[in-house]
Amino acid sequence: MEEKWKLHRHKQFTKGYGIFPYVLLTFGYEFQVQVPIHFLEEGQEIDLSIHPGTQLKDVPNEILEQHRETQIFLLHDRMIEASYWIVEKLLSEGKSAIPDVCLVEARDRAYYYLKEKFEFFPHIPSGGNLVDQGYKLLAIDSEHFIEDLNPRK
Repeated sequence: MEEKWKLHRHKQFTKGYGIFPYVLLTFGYEFQVQVPIHFLEEGQEIDLSIHPGTQLKDVPNEILEQHRETQIFLLHDRMIEASYWIVEKLLSEGKSAIPDVCLVEARDRAYYYLKEKFEFFPHIPSGGNLVDQGYKLLAIDSEHFIEDLNPRK
């Protein structure tokens, strides 16, 4: 039974996807869109072919020189602001309901948008059908990140 289950798993990430942090939009039960968050140095131009999703611009070099986990910790408030911007954009589209929104910072750190604010949870979403913003399939019934690029602490 275990081997049969593994045959149905799939992971093939597009460039710029599968790395913490990212925002996850969940439509229904199993359809999810990943929106990567990229950190850009001061004055760096946005190139969506390299940095798809959303970007935090003008991140000081002192932060970019740190380990990834430290960068994420130091830029937490800016990532929450970017996540609120995504929620506002979804709300402005005038639909009766927006997808579930979750900021994922690490294997054990997620912030779910609940009751008009982001709340911490130690569990991150996984499984289902994960696609990029162009709806290209990234993963099926698997983690939403690339193991080698997001090492365990």
